[in-house]
Amino acid sequence: FKPKFWQHDFFRSVDYICARSQAIKDGFLGDPPFMPSEDIPLVYSGVDIDRFHPNIINTDIRQSLQITSAVPLVAMIARFQNVKGHHIFQEMVRKVVAEVPDARFIVAGEDVHNVSSDAAYKAKIIDTHNNDPILRDHVSYLGFRDDPENVMAAADVVVCPSEFESYGRVNVEAMAVGKPVVSTNQGGPSETVLHNETGFLVPPNNADGLARYVIQLLQDANL
Repeated sequence: FKPKFWQHDFFRSVDYICARSQAIKDGFLGDPPFMPSEDIPLVYSGVDIDRFHPNIINTDIRQSLQITSAVPLVAMIARFQNVKGHHIFQEMVRKVVAEVPDARFIVAGEDVHNVSSDAAYKAKIIDTHNNDPILRDHVSYLGFRDDPENVMAAADVVVCPSEFESYGRVNVEAMAVGKPVVSTNQGGPSETVLHNETGFLVPPNNADGLARYVIQLLQDANL
């Protein structure tokens, strides 16, 4: 997120800049900062709580998967991009299924930027899915959804396996829907999720850690 040196004067001259996470602010300013930190207030993105709330009732997704409300369901919502960690999610799935054999998983999102590297990453993820019987039997890819609140409402746990998130809106929306979050702790999630209080955080590229907390949640309804 670091501006080029020749852009510094421009940013110093504008009337107002705000950052929506400390991670964004730190990356923007650099080390040493090229302008005073106090000139950039921190303003976290809000959530539309008329749309994202704990009382959403929607059975369409579970019906489409032909599963009942009793089946443990874990969701990931992200566009296809290497940094989003679909490959880590797949690794996590294998570990969770070993302990919770009836668990199911849904992944919502698409390759939305028409970037060749993103398309190649998606193809690799889908190919891995199609050639792995565990993934094939337990994971469903929903494609692009304009109703993430319904995806979250259908799930018991929402996972964010990203290697880095500048903010991590999905985590905040999931918490607004009343769903437990298991997320990596790089960037914004370390600011918005309180470990062991409003969710669980693990280091990036840690499928074992993600799986451990997902299993714990799926096996403990009270938690």
